[in-house]
Amino acid sequence: MQEECVGGSIEECSASWIVCRKNLRTMLAGREAAFKTVKVGSINTSIDLDEEVVRFLYVDEEGGGFYVEAHIDAPDKPDCAAQLMDSLLIHGRKMLTGRPGWRVAEYIVSNMMFPAARYRV
Repeated sequence: MQEECVGGSIEECSASWIVCRKNLRTMLAGREAAFKTVKVGSINTSIDLDEEVVRFLYVDEEGGGFYVEAHIDAPDKPDCAAQLMDSLLIHGRKMLTGRPGWRVAEYIVSNMMFPAARYRV
């Protein structure tokens, strides 16, 4: 039986992530309330009012997707950006390949969400 969700954390980046084949919103247990709106098939972003935490949420039509929560600086640090990007891509490809919208989400994760990953030494 295939696992429904996989998640992890990157302590040095103050970041955590989860990728789900289905039932992502159930797994988030209310954390999606941080988003003003959640548009299915798009990568949604949220930043806390104190500008300490950034969140990314992607939900597909089948209820799968990914969620990332990180310190606001993490996406700008090359090592953190690369680790987050790799985690999302590796697990996203395992769980979401072939679904409508995944190729666009994969492109955005690879090329737009974590530009600092290109500068990892």
